[in-house]
Amino acid sequence: MENNHIPAIFPRRPIVLIKAQDEFVWDVEGKKYIDCAGGNGVALVGHCHPKVTKAIQKQASELLVCPTIYFNDKRALLAKKINDLTPKHLTRSFFSNSGTESVEAAIKLVRKYQGKDKNEIISMTGGFHGRTFGSLSATWKINYRRPFEPLVPGFKHAKFGDIDDVRSNINKKTGAIITEIIQGEGGVILPPPEFHKELRELCDEKDLLLIIDEVQTGFGRTGKLFAFQHYGIEPDILCLAKGVAGGIPIGITVSSDEIYSKLSQGDHFSTFGGNPLACAAALSVIDIVINEKLPEKSRQLGDYLLDELKENLSESKLIRDIRGKGLFVAIETRIRIKKFILEAIKKGILLLTSGISTIRMLPPLIIKKESLAIVINKLTDILNS
Repeated sequence: MENNHIPAIFPRRPIVLIKAQDEFVWDVEGKKYIDCAGGNGVALVGHCHPKVTKAIQKQASELLVCPTIYFNDKRALLAKKINDLTPKHLTRSFFSNSGTESVEAAIKLVRKYQGKDKNEIISMTGGFHGRTFGSLSATWKINYRRPFEPLVPGFKHAKFGDIDDVRSNINKKTGAIITEIIQGEGGVILPPPEFHKELRELCDEKDLLLIIDEVQTGFGRTGKLFAFQHYGIEPDILCLAKGVAGGIPIGITVSSDEIYSKLSQGDHFSTFGGNPLACAAALSVIDIVINEKLPEKSRQLGDYLLDELKENLSESKLIRDIRGKGLFVAIETRIRIKKFILEAIKKGILLLTSGISTIRMLPPLIIKKESLAIVINKLTDILNS
């Protein structure tokens, strides 16, 4: 039925999933899988976490719809929670429904705050920020952009990790720089450790806004609550989404009073943004992340996963690199990986890809070490065969 009625624009895997719990999913035939795709990184606290499920059920029985022309308790609590967890100057949150939307709001903030004379934005080679027109204009991959040109003007791409190249792209019209701390879609790419600090200093020197896209890395994925904390920097605008609400669509664009003060009523809006259901789910997820110390667990399990993969695959001539931070891991090969992805499915492991030659893993942060050991052993068999 999906093949008959849904556009053929998705890279399908040959299974039908109908149930999930923790780090596991089951298909229609009852086969169990360890989910290292995590709903494209959304299942941050695992599938159907009982506390999140309870929060969703309770809210669904009370109030589903409350547009932002009215006040709401759950929206207020979530905005306050985000304020408490982020740097002190990031006092205001705009709620939307996805990572793409969180980036769109950031782009509009730059345009309004910096004005018409400083409306250009520098993004990074290898970067991915979404597929709507604004976020797509910031995205690097030409295959995503070319079919829809002309895109939004005023975007340049500088080499990720090369501060000199970033500097050379700045002119009097530049208003902001947007970057991922670790590039997810690009293949879990980490730049030189000094790059982010240099980028922050460059933005301060040139009076530019620094937008940090933590759609994939936020809320513990890399071993810190936010990935920018690894490098001792702070953004001017922070984009969040994916796992924040445990599977309910959400996007959050966080910035300061000063920057948001430039938006007038009607400049931006979202019908579903900040709805009580998503906010209640997000409050529950954030409590789990904090109370169960999931960033630290992600760091420990990520170190174990990386160390074991590197040791077990050290002799494989197929492997170009194994890298990551926390439970954000990639295995880059020298060949196309589709057959490995399909073989992993047969062995009960679900994986993501980055391009045609890199395996990407974003398992739930609550995954048990025993499950990771199974993943390591089966991946070792697949990639060494």
